[in-house]
Amino acid sequence: MKTKAWLSILPPLLIGFQAEAATVSCNFFEGAVFDSELNWVGVPSDNAMFSLMSEELSVELDNSLLAQLDTGKPFFVSEHRKGKIYIAGSDAGVLGKMVSRTEDGSTVWDGFCQVGFG
Repeated sequence: MKTKAWLSILPPLLIGFQAEAATVSCNFFEGAVFDSELNWVGVPSDNAMFSLMSEELSVELDNSLLAQLDTGKPFFVSEHRKGKIYIAGSDAGVLGKMVSRTEDGSTVWDGFCQVGFG
């Protein structure tokens, strides 16, 4: 009898769990500016840094990508209006990078991310 009760409860629980989307929230705190030939030319302006630091970037993460965090290899998550976001799992948590391209070069922002559900 107890087995039948579990079998009737289990499918709705699994369906509800699979329906939850993961959300990645990143805070970027440091950046490096590169010219069009990928030479490091400095750091972003104070205004650019304050603008980005004051905003937490959140994007939905397809559940199929969650397993990639365990590999430790960086992978593309989403394109935000401020740049392309990549994340990688590590011993320190989830590391994030955002790459912003301009006609003059690129800015690479470093940060930490959190993965949440629901």
